[in-house]
Amino acid sequence: MCHLPPELYDPLPPSIEDLLIYEEELSSECPYITYEWATHEIKNHMINWVRVGLVAEKVRYYKLWQGKFASWQEYCQQALGKAKWQIHKTIEAARVTLYLARAGFETLPNCEAQASKLAKTAPEDQDLIISWRKVLDAVPKHLISANAIGRTFGEEPKKQRLNVPTELYEKLERKARDRGISVNELLGQLLDDEETEAPASNSEFSKEESPEDYNSVPVTQKMMTRWETDLEEIVKSYDFQNWLTLVWFKFLVPV
Repeated sequence: MCHLPPELYDPLPPSIEDLLIYEEELSSECPYITYEWATHEIKNHMINWVRVGLVAEKVRYYKLWQGKFASWQEYCQQALGKAKWQIHKTIEAARVTLYLARAGFETLPNCEAQASKLAKTAPEDQDLIISWRKVLDAVPKHLISANAIGRTFGEEPKKQRLNVPTELYEKLERKARDRGISVNELLGQLLDDEETEAPASNSEFSKEESPEDYNSVPVTQKMMTRWETDLEEIVKSYDFQNWLTLVWFKFLVPV
């Protein structure tokens, strides 16, 4: 029997079936949903991961798993479907967030990754307040992320890796080798060149040729140049899926 005050006791959905029922009810009630209710529902459940961590900590501390499982590790794996280290990480992140809430912060880490990243910057609990204030001063609220927190404290961003087909990467390597540079330097040059060159205009087409007829005309060096400009823009936007599609197309079109 739970003795928490009714206004504080709002149990989390216990199963996937509950989520499916919730979605059905939400869809049926959609015409009657108000802005106020929707916003409250979103914000009310946005940090449910903190509640998970707090409850998990009590299960661990009071050994509530005893009598049903041989160890805390077995409980995490079999009852929760998580590795022990994953639950420990959630518990630690919840502790960090709770500490900041008690310190009076209205803006809190809104996911486990943010709280975990912040914890790495603060060896002692009291350092969390200084670190979090530094983040709030440096990063707009809507842009706070684990990466943004890391950058605030001088952490170098992780290098992005492109998962490209071997044949395509070999083509990139040949182009880079022809210029005597690496593939990374080649992509860097493309980005630098894009910033100084004006985008191509439709003046490339003659009066007899329109953009709609583009695929039916012979491929020229001028067209290849235009394609490279398009490629540069896609790389610049980091839209990797479209980037890969376009690059693959460009290198396979016969010249």
